[in-house]
Amino acid sequence: AAAPQAAQAPPQAASQVAAAQAAGKSPPTAAPTAAQADASRAAEAGAPEAAGGKEAEAGGDGGSSGSDDIEEMANSYFQKIYTSEQSIAEVIEMLKRFKSSSKQREQEIFACMIHNLFDEYRFFHKYPEKELRITGILFGTLIQHQLVSSITLGIALRYVLEALRKPLWQNGKMFRFGMFALEQFKGRLGEWPQYCSHMVQIEHLQVNHPELVDEIRRAMHAASKASPGSPDGGEGDAGLGPALNQGVDEAA
Repeated sequence: AAAPQAAQAPPQAASQVAAAQAAGKSPPTAAPTAAQADASRAAEAGAPEAAGGKEAEAGGDGGSSGSDDIEEMANSYFQKIYTSEQSIAEVIEMLKRFKSSSKQREQEIFACMIHNLFDEYRFFHKYPEKELRITGILFGTLIQHQLVSSITLGIALRYVLEALRKPLWQNGKMFRFGMFALEQFKGRLGEWPQYCSHMVQIEHLQVNHPELVDEIRRAMHAASKASPGSPDGGEGDAGLGPALNQGVDEAA
């Protein structure tokens, strides 16, 4: 018998299942285009070839089936996370291998998984609690282990900041996602003092989680006493690109 749909759904389906069921129709799909997958892969893995390069070399019209295969593999890994067939730690180690792999296919799977996870952000407020927690932990662990960098890191941090700013009365799911994610990369907060300064200004965070705000302030204070730049080889606030600053300015 098939596993319950919500428990086995990968990110592109997990959020849409509940909405589709409520509307009495099948959940939609949101597969990225080959160009989107290529853009994400190029940003994260630095691979020179296009996403459909292998298929194009092999015969010209195999790009579509190749992209579908990458998408299928990416979703199968997410399914294993949500059904507890693989732990988050195991998936993180796999993603580390894929990101630095010499095999284009593995680089593309890595890029597709990152793209799909980021693309699902707008649906996190519809996730069941179990899937929300798993997704938040996975999201934050990607940041902690430097699997996203530069502009992509800026986008990831902006998503967490935006989630933490969501009013608690709006079902609280986005805020909980933000807290799950933040807990995973608190050790890196000293790299981004400007980012921290925006978090400590969140009123409901000050009221309901004063100990966390104090911890963030301590990270800011330690960063101010350190030499410029990240002690761990990170990029600091300035290295995050316009994505983080855009999110900060819009939400301020």
